[in-house]
Amino acid sequence: MEVYHKKSSRCIQSISFGGERVGASVVADEEVGSGKLVAVATPNKVICYRKLPSEEQIKDVLRKKNFKEAIALVEELECDGELSRDMLSFVHAQVGFLLLFDLHFEEAVNHFLLSETMQPSEIFPFIMRDPNRWSLLVPRNRYWGLHPPPKPVEDVVDDGLLAIQRATFLRKAGVETLIDDDFLLNPPSRADLLESAIKNIIRYLEVYQEKELTLPVREGVDTLLMYLYRALNRINDMEKLASSENSCIVVADINQVLAVQVLTSERRANQLSPDEVIPAIDPRKVEIFQRYLQWLIEDQDCDDTQFHTLYALSLAKSAIEAFETENTYQNSDIGRVDETVISDNRINLIFESPLQERLQIFLSSSNLYDPEEVLYLIEGLELWLEKAILYRKLGQEALVLQILALKLEDSEAAEQYCAEIGRPDAYNVDSSPDQSAVTENEENSGSASTSASTEESIELSPARARPQRVNRAQTRLVFISPSKLRMKLIGPHHLRKKDGSNSNSSRHNLGFLLKDANTTLCML
Repeated sequence: MEVYHKKSSRCIQSISFGGERVGASVVADEEVGSGKLVAVATPNKVICYRKLPSEEQIKDVLRKKNFKEAIALVEELECDGELSRDMLSFVHAQVGFLLLFDLHFEEAVNHFLLSETMQPSEIFPFIMRDPNRWSLLVPRNRYWGLHPPPKPVEDVVDDGLLAIQRATFLRKAGVETLIDDDFLLNPPSRADLLESAIKNIIRYLEVYQEKELTLPVREGVDTLLMYLYRALNRINDMEKLASSENSCIVVADINQVLAVQVLTSERRANQLSPDEVIPAIDPRKVEIFQRYLQWLIEDQDCDDTQFHTLYALSLAKSAIEAFETENTYQNSDIGRVDETVISDNRINLIFESPLQERLQIFLSSSNLYDPEEVLYLIEGLELWLEKAILYRKLGQEALVLQILALKLEDSEAAEQYCAEIGRPDAYNVDSSPDQSAVTENEENSGSASTSASTEESIELSPARARPQRVNRAQTRLVFISPSKLRMKLIGPHHLRKKDGSNSNSSRHNLGFLLKDANTTLCML
């Protein structure tokens, strides 16, 4: 018995119901019934056939991987009013998942995009392993159970390649399989399949970027797109997404530079509030924290003293860590090989300039941070140039001079500093204990380690660790060359010389000044 399509007259099914033909067979339907049964009478039996429900017909076709026939059947039933449009979308999604597990990623995404009911979160498990931030957003919809549960696309590809290998052996043994003949004749490489999978998943997520989504789903779409762009090294797309209006949230683990671009993007209609951004930055992402503050201060002209102080303290803490790390290496037996490690700690992907250089420049150029807090933080460390800058901010000219002349041993900078001050008393160091905030810590270890054992060490006295504040409106210093920061510490002295002052008198008086400074240290 053959069954024909009522519109196209195409034979769609052939049914065999008997053995050797004996006599005629009679086919009849229910004359007074509902018409759901068809009876076939043979000489020795009567067979009743009933029409399968539409869903069962579709499932049967899908199991045989006749995807085009399944879609055609659904479209026809939907046109006849026997199936809803949601069912058509459901079947498109089901076909898409079957094609995805068969490694036909482009066709799979084509069907996903034709489904009006499929959610983008259903793709998330193919990108990130469970559990993750968006696991609870994934609908637990198993469809008709015709495909395996979702898993990362790498596993999908690996399992698919194993299936192709098994099918190859079975085909040689004469056993038919449902694996695509193209794959059997020309097996694809794992790299090509992964690239195809990622490209097509990107294509799907990019479509949903333009649609209305809930905030958690949008966060997932944008963030996972960034992951996929990175997987294919699509730098331009990464930068475009990072600088656009987006909802990426874990970008710092992908690329710290991109994380900064997301936080500082000027394409946002409403800029993020610093009071919300700063607490949200992972404390371990120090470079991102510093770069964001630098952007606020330098690019956005932020004059909030809180942010200036935060930036100065953060730079100082990083400098302390680098200083201690360097000392650890210098005091160990590791040798010069590890100098590259020290250098790597000072330069990262976000900042091109060395850490200590950035600290010195900011301390010199900004007048809105609290120098006392920074000075208190670096107390006891031999960050002499930084201390000189901070003492200058606090008006402690004698201490600045002593650091330049004695600790940094830079007589030229000390001389220029005196000339820049331009006052006669600048060449005299007050040796009275109540006017000085330096102490001498002599280290007599008894061993002849280095010549530095007899060197003076200047640091703030704990009892006087908080000098009097200075006016924040003092002249702002911006230096041209960070490498010459000591020379620039005093500013453009040649424009501010007092009448009667000259370099010769400065050099002459400097000798007395250094003598008095040494006397002061010895007295203390």
